Amino acid sequence: MNVTTIKHLIKLSFTNRSNEMITLSLGKVKPDLREKLQVLGIDVKGFEHIIDNFAIRHTVLGHGNAKKEEARGLLPVTLDCLEMIPDIILNPDSISIGGKNKIGRLVILYTKRVNGFIVYVEEIRTKRKFLAMQTMYIKKAPR
Repeated sequence: MNVTTIKHLIKLSFTNRSNEMITLSLGKVKPDLREKLQVLGIDVKGFEHIIDNFAIRHTVLGHGNAKKEEARGLLPVTLDCLEMIPDIILNPDSISIGGKNKIGRLVILYTKRVNGFIVYVEEIRTKRKFLAMQTMYIKKAPR
């Protein structure tokens, strides 16, 4: 399936009920990001940023409910936030390694200050050379 925008992927994530993975490429990792990750000990030469329908569903269902996020001390992720992903990757305020996820893959945390601190999480899929969206959440800004 040819998906060309995040908005289209979001729509498909909730209308296509098959268990088929639908992905959107955000392009190859840019040289400046590659250098920043190299300093952190991560080599992503030739890697590509991708988002899939499962990550979108996880993020919206797990972090999009205002009441649940408030109870966690967080802000809800909105569809507008999801559309900011390319900018967050290209212009983060900070980048760090977040350790390993539940299946043992290293994750990268991109943080950008926008009405709080948006944290975008990518997992490193070395076999296929993907940096794939895992989740996104928003921390409240300190008062």
